[in-house]
Amino acid sequence: MIKRSLSLLVLTLIAVSAFAQSDSPPGAALLQDAASYAARFGVDVDEAVHRLRLQREIGDLDAVLTTEERGTFAGLWIEHEPHYRVVVRFTDPAGEQRLRTRIAGGPLAALVDTKPARWTVAELEAQQQEIRSASQRAGVKANSDINVVENRVELQVVDPQEMHAALVSKRVAIPPAVEITRVDALAVPQSLLGGGSPLSTCTAGFTVVTSNYEAGPLTAGHCSDQQSFEGVSLPFRAQAVGGSADVQWHSACRIASPTNGFYSGIDFRAVERTRSRYNQPLGQFLCKYGKATGRTCGVLDSKYYDPGSGFNSTFMLVKGGSVNLSEEGDSGGPWFVELDAYGIQSGAPNGGMSNDAYYMAIDYVSSLGVTVLAGFVDSGYCNHPPTASFSMGRRLDGTVVFDGSLSSDPDGRIVRYQWNFGDGTSATTTTPTIVHPYPLETNTYYTSLTVTDNEGKTARLNRTLQLCYPRTDCIEPIGPGPM
Repeated sequence: MIKRSLSLLVLTLIAVSAFAQSDSPPGAALLQDAASYAARFGVDVDEAVHRLRLQREIGDLDAVLTTEERGTFAGLWIEHEPHYRVVVRFTDPAGEQRLRTRIAGGPLAALVDTKPARWTVAELEAQQQEIRSASQRAGVKANSDINVVENRVELQVVDPQEMHAALVSKRVAIPPAVEITRVDALAVPQSLLGGGSPLSTCTAGFTVVTSNYEAGPLTAGHCSDQQSFEGVSLPFRAQAVGGSADVQWHSACRIASPTNGFYSGIDFRAVERTRSRYNQPLGQFLCKYGKATGRTCGVLDSKYYDPGSGFNSTFMLVKGGSVNLSEEGDSGGPWFVELDAYGIQSGAPNGGMSNDAYYMAIDYVSSLGVTVLAGFVDSGYCNHPPTASFSMGRRLDGTVVFDGSLSSDPDGRIVRYQWNFGDGTSATTTTPTIVHPYPLETNTYYTSLTVTDNEGKTARLNRTLQLCYPRTDCIEPIGPGPM
């Protein structure tokens, strides 16, 4: 019923049929994103492709330096104009020397420039947390961010004088790396209109799956947990709103076939990888899709943005330049480059009075106990596996009755019972019971039952059968046998 409107299945799982109809050749996704990059920065598409491919390696370098050079690393970013380069900051020249050794002979060797810094990223994060806590105690609402380029923390408030006065009244010293700056309005989430796939209030994001094979779409956590698609309610499963997470997910099982597809604004794509927050370098170019603004692209300006209202300083801030990245209805929409999932849209800074946006990095979906459906997609998603169970009862004539009627399937039915009797013989039935003869002698048999449900999922149970002749105090069955 839902698959009839393929043109509206703008992302995630709900797009399996539409995605199957896409005949995009290999590399089409990258070429499309490169065309957007080329238009933004005035280079040819070949150069744009080259730069976008480098972004993944730059992101991996960022993650490595964040963990292995924590004592001296002060951040890195990509510059696109006037020349394409990667700038890396250290508080200790020894960090720069180790970096040069690390990238020697690689594609980044000629692109990396280094600069000294006073504060490491770790020190800036600590001072950001300190001033966030101070502003909360002072009772003044604020957003905060880390400006890696300027090597400082920015506390963003509507009235700097009010903030200063409040901090003085609380006898709170402003940390040395913090600068209080003025903004016209604080960050606002955006969730009033439907976007992407036509959910009732927000944009659907990437598809996630649980350990028990249930799958469904993400959207922003601040959206209503009552979401529907084409008038059909999507069962709410879980949400996390606060800290580093602004996310919820809904089940699509029995409503549509889950897939790792999402809509890029041009075509349907299949997610192959996810990129964690630490693998997303500042200055990288990326795109998003939402119903309100459609396909728009920008440059990652920060990954330390604090939107306030109970959230932490882990959100990703994107600058749109002359392009409007976010309006009401875009919340939950996918941020991506080529076939990589980067995050889901959360809101807009400065009260929405800018062309910028912020999103939750995709790795924080783990707060819901789910993972993004990426790479190979098992057709069995949304099909819960069955459970195998059977009993054994000996008759006086030496035959044994095997009964698998206690086997079950939570979302279907058992269609096949495959028996291994442990004596070199086996049988397959469509009914749960079978009788099998054994020799009239004392012996132990390792038996098993494998059940298959109506969608092809299987489960197996092994049991040990002990037979005694003449009958004494032998116990049968006596527990599980070897796998």
